[in-house]
Amino acid sequence: MSGIGGIGVLKQIRALDKKAAVIMLTSAESEAMESQATLFGITEFLRKGAALETLMARVEQSFKGSSDTAPDTHPTNGTAGCG
Repeated sequence: MSGIGGIGVLKQIRALDKKAAVIMLTSAESEAMESQATLFGITEFLRKGAALETLMARVEQSFKGSSDTAPDTHPTNGTAGCG
């Protein structure tokens, strides 16, 4: 992604809708990014190259439980996004 990273996009989504189901696909091998995404209420976190069946299963799960997956609030500590 150019301009804004995945965490930045997730923060913007959460500002608009705290309960939206969000699946992040990334090529990053960073546990720190996954931890940050979890803090901001990511629904699913997958590495690029995941099997199509895995992605489809996660999408289906997200639709079923989207109202229960995101936290009511998110941190506002100004952590830097990485993408």
